[in-house]
Amino acid sequence: MKKPENSGENWSDILENLTRMRDKLIEINEKSGHIANYVAMRREIAELGWNGILAKYHPDVNISDPAAWPLFELYRYIKGTMDKR
Repeated sequence: MKKPENSGENWSDILENLTRMRDKLIEINEKSGHIANYVAMRREIAELGWNGILAKYHPDVNISDPAAWPLFELYRYIKGTMDKR
């Protein structure tokens, strides 16, 4: 792969743009409450343990709730991110 001319300037511009995008995404998520929800769900997983989450949110336990499956999938995703850290 050929390096672009003035690669130092180009890389610094790219990093600056990525930093701005990251900061903007954080701002949007904070305004929408997504970060607070994520933190609350992580805290609940830590407090109840995975078996407690299964007992409380599993779709088989909440048969009459149409939102049970998407909510459980969200908890499973968050649990997966906790395991990787």
